Amino acid sequence: MNKNKIYKEIDNNTLKKLHDIEIEILSEIIRICNKHNIKYFLIGGTLLGAVRHKGFIPWDDDLDIGMMRDDYNKFIKYGIKEINDKYFIHCNRTDPNYWLPFIKVRKNNTTFVEELLKNSKVLHNGIFVDIFPIDNCNNIYFINYIRAFFIRSISDYLLVKRNIVNINESRHPKLNRILNLFNINFLLKLQNKLFTIKKNKNTKKIACFAGAYHIKKEMVSIESAFPLATISFEKLNCLCYNEYDKYLSSLYGDYMQLPPKEDRINHGAHFIDFENGANIKSNKNN
Repeated sequence: MNKNKIYKEIDNNTLKKLHDIEIEILSEIIRICNKHNIKYFLIGGTLLGAVRHKGFIPWDDDLDIGMMRDDYNKFIKYGIKEINDKYFIHCNRTDPNYWLPFIKVRKNNTTFVEELLKNSKVLHNGIFVDIFPIDNCNNIYFINYIRAFFIRSISDYLLVKRNIVNINESRHPKLNRILNLFNINFLLKLQNKLFTIKKNKNTKKIACFAGAYHIKKEMVSIESAFPLATISFEKLNCLCYNEYDKYLSSLYGDYMQLPPKEDRINHGAHFIDFENGANIKSNKNN
């Protein structure tokens, strides 16, 4: 197995409870999206699960959706104010020590500690749904590659700065030592500029620059993505890319074929709890 891959067996009962809470969170996200005309869509393994399994991939432990940048910003704006008090929007605006270039919507009083974060101190460790920003990009692969490299390098540096990863164990220790010369706020502004440099431009493609896959696989043509289609996911009617076959084929190849067991990865949960997580203050007080 690839040493970078993480997988920990989760018993079926625990996995069912986890999936139920993620669907509950998704339903609240959809409620806010419908109220404010925000378009969301299933991406990555969640969309693969919808197509191949009509719901979660059996061994998967998370749920991923995407939003175009304007809708993503709009969701944060309204979501922080209006989300039910049972949930928490985890982002830079609600936690100054947040480290990710995408947001998590978490359920209060639950716990999902990822293996990577088992020794870190974060504001909220609740069970979550990930929401990724999707940005415009041009057709020149090399430019997109450089753009993605620096976006992800800043994210990697934040893992070091937040004491989540030791600098010597990071992917680019030499680069992280150089980035350490700069103010974090400057790096975050630079990262946001790199994300949005093509915002409102008439581009032919979009991409998830914060995604887990190589940027070439994350690129989607606008004409194949929109208008969005509807797909069933665990009995919910959800939105997805119009020509999802092209997208899934780019990410996974022959995606209808089950991968070998050694490639069936998840977040490698260190600890999961469904009831006794610590309460934190509401988003509305931030």
